[in-house]
Amino acid sequence: MSRFVRKYEMSIGTSGQEDGILISENQIIFDIKKSADSTMNSASFDIYNLSIDTRAKITSLEENDGLLFFKVGYGSGDLIQIFQGNIIQVINSSKGQDIVTSVLCGDGYTSYRDAKTSRTFPEKTTLGTVLTALIQDMSLAKGVFKGDALSHVFNKGIVTDGKAAQEMDDYVYNSQFKLQWSVQDSVCNVLPVGESTTETALVLDESNGLIGSPEQTGKKVGKEKGSEVPNSGANASSLLNPEISINRSIALRSKWVNGVYICKSLNHRGDFEGTTWQTDMELVSTELREV
Repeated sequence: MSRFVRKYEMSIGTSGQEDGILISENQIIFDIKKSADSTMNSASFDIYNLSIDTRAKITSLEENDGLLFFKVGYGSGDLIQIFQGNIIQVINSSKGQDIVTSVLCGDGYTSYRDAKTSRTFPEKTTLGTVLTALIQDMSLAKGVFKGDALSHVFNKGIVTDGKAAQEMDDYVYNSQFKLQWSVQDSVCNVLPVGESTTETALVLDESNGLIGSPEQTGKKVGKEKGSEVPNSGANASSLLNPEISINRSIALRSKWVNGVYICKSLNHRGDFEGTTWQTDMELVSTELREV
């Protein structure tokens, strides 16, 4: 796959009509930030010189919680989605002779903002049952859902009441359970701290897009107190790679840093007609090993 002939596709619409507006040739600058915690992922897009009608349609979607889907790819390869979210703000402005439409989006924005829960669970309910119900209350799909803690049984009946996202925080981040949750492209993932998703490790080296040499950091993750591995983190960059995802295992192969890490945060950023087109990663590991 050629990594020099870049391409993208953006589709914008309302629920059930995601392909209402399709953009794939205009100059575009984007900045997508994702993390492994429950903080909402965000994306900003500057789209140049849209037609008057298209600008008006996109602007109208700010008040209607419009949906934006963004895919990237190379050459004749497939386009792969790297962001999905609600439109939060649209601003049209002039930059020289260009008209720029700036769109700010949040992944699962309406779920964080609006979703409420009001449920009563009987005694002997498991944590997994409670979290599944909260994910349903947030109108999210359930993705990776694993961990021994999900089998924990509450001896007394429990109640969830209020904002569903806050209830998720209260249960997941209970120190007893050592879990984490996040929303990735409107899919809710729950898994133990320090563990990766079930995807196979993605190998990154200079032959497939790794930029420069990764920098080792002091970031570390340990499942139990005292089990942390010092200097187990790394910051790395590659040519924009849509296969890099949150909590996926990343196998780095470079001159100075080699090991299997977990992607805890990432930043996809690009300038379609410029030089920037890359993915920056913050990586951690529970154990360094040669690959």
